[in-house]
Amino acid sequence: MTRAVYHLRIFIAVIPAVFLLYVLLADINISGSKKIVYDLVHDQPMISRLFPATRLSGATANGQRMLFEPVYFWLRYSQKYSLAEVSLTYSNPSKTPIQLGLEQDIDGVWVYQYQPLADDKQVTKHFDLSLARIRDGNIRFGISAPKMDQEIDEIVIKQIEVILSKQPITSWKEILPALGKTLGQIYGA
Repeated sequence: MTRAVYHLRIFIAVIPAVFLLYVLLADINISGSKKIVYDLVHDQPMISRLFPATRLSGATANGQRMLFEPVYFWLRYSQKYSLAEVSLTYSNPSKTPIQLGLEQDIDGVWVYQYQPLADDKQVTKHFDLSLARIRDGNIRFGISAPKMDQEIDEIVIKQIEVILSKQPITSWKEILPALGKTLGQIYGA
């Protein structure tokens, strides 16, 4: 076997291993902070589309109009985070009261921790994730406007940005259990 073939085989064997390690470390999120942005036009693997679709108009570059309320979105929750900072960019010319909430599990009963939003074009709310209801590796947020009149009000959601925060991983002793947990989630163990 020539030396070039030998090096080529090593290269071919190492590249997938390096890529897998990179993907796993990205999922573990060593820095402790993960930013996810969804513009409602381009699908984002970490945030679902707003749903149910029957309560919304079609998404365009200008956003997605709420026809009825509430509407929801899922957020992929692969690691345990302590805080979610959710920024919602929207237009609400009629100034209808609107609120953003996190689905929580309190003693086996799910409820939404709603927080009122200002009439601004962009607002950020903080949610403690210790009580978040986790289903199939996802957490759910709701956007509600209880006094909305679909004939008059025009609430258009333009962008959702979420920053998840947790303590950063600072040693290999913390990385190895996190890697094991991630691999367990992948392989269903």
